[in-house]
Amino acid sequence: MATRRLNLPDVEASRMSGALVTSDLAQERSAEVRWPGITVRQATVDDLPHLLERLRDQADYFEQQDLRRCIIFVAEYDGKIVGFSAARLNWQIEPILLTPEFKKHAPHFARQKATYLLIRELDRWIGDRTKNRSGIYYYFCHIRDRTMQKLALSFGMIRVYYGKFYGRDL
Repeated sequence: MATRRLNLPDVEASRMSGALVTSDLAQERSAEVRWPGITVRQATVDDLPHLLERLRDQADYFEQQDLRRCIIFVAEYDGKIVGFSAARLNWQIEPILLTPEFKKHAPHFARQKATYLLIRELDRWIGDRTKNRSGIYYYFCHIRDRTMQKLALSFGMIRVYYGKFYGRDL
């Protein structure tokens, strides 16, 4: 027996109208499908406590960020917020490059120190409101080396996303 499908013109019309849709399959199962009236709008300051709570509820999956610095849109169903998206601008630090000659001949400590000092100066510049007038005070970078990952954590960076990404909000 062939699998029955929803009649696509009926589904599309129901999405536009918010009407009830029944298909041959749904009728066979005596079930009706209601296409919800989802709306999307820009979030307001009053939405922030609820959105922050929802973000904290999923702290093991999503990076915890300052939503006050984001462009946020919320999805609503029957007047209740059912989801949101947040976007922010940030600095991506890449590359942190040491020359092959230096990496080959310099002592290990010198390589670590050069890397640390390069990151520190970028961190200072990004955090200095008199120099950095962009209004963007968050950065992240990809760090592969385990020693440098430990250094990043001791420096005040936090692990963000999955993998080897570290960031800092100044």
